[in-house]
Amino acid sequence: MPIALFSETFLPKIDGIVTRLRNTISELQRSGHQVLVFAPGDGPEEFDGAQVEGMRGSRFPPLSRTDARSSSGMDAAKAARFPA
Repeated sequence: MPIALFSETFLPKIDGIVTRLRNTISELQRSGHQVLVFAPGDGPEEFDGAQVEGMRGSRFPPLSRTDARSSSGMDAAKAARFPA
């Protein structure tokens, strides 16, 4: 079965997320699945038989606390408990 995995971090970085992802990829490959990984573009093109597609990230402008409260549908009484 084809399976796509998306991660905000991957090799060459080593941390808990990468370790878990590497183990998952290896187990899926061993089980006969076709794995495609989408991860930041500074890593390998292949890992344990799985194709790795490097992708550039996108930056978003910061969201102010006021914007976050107004877009959350929070009513005025609740919003007053969370000063900007």
